[in-house]
Formats: sequence, structure tokens, C-alpha cells
Amino acid sequence: MPPLDLSLPHSATEHAYRTWSSAQRDCGEHLRMWREAGASSARTEAFLSYRLALAREEQAAGELERVVSRRLAA
Repeated sequence: MPPLDLSLPHSATEHAYRTWSSAQRDCGEHLRMWREAGASSARTEAFLSYRLALAREEQAAGELERVVSRRLAA
């Protein structure tokens, strides 16, 4: 697969990539917080926060895949 063309500022590809990248970092941070949570109630809350972050990352990854697929098909 050819590398992403991120040369044009504000392109749909760049936006989708940056959105996914940010969501991926956020997901990792929530995973870390869940792993480090101590008390049962804090651990439950951290797990729920992680699941929401994971859902956002999955959604952003899907959008990135759609944008890249459209560009490759063009």
C-alpha cells in the first residue's frame, strides 16, 4: 500500500489521520489509567472511560480507512 499523502494542509486525509492519531494516543492513556486504577469503583470508572476511548479510536480508524480507500480509488 502506498504511503499516505499528507502533503496538502487541511486535506481530508490529513484530518482523518490526525483525528485517528489523537484518538489512538487518548485510548492508550485511558488504558494506562485503567491498568493503574486501584479501588474497585475507580477501576470500574477507568474501564468505562477506556471503552469509550476505544470506541472513538475505532470510529476514527474506520473514517481514516474510508478516506484513504477513496483516495486510492481516484
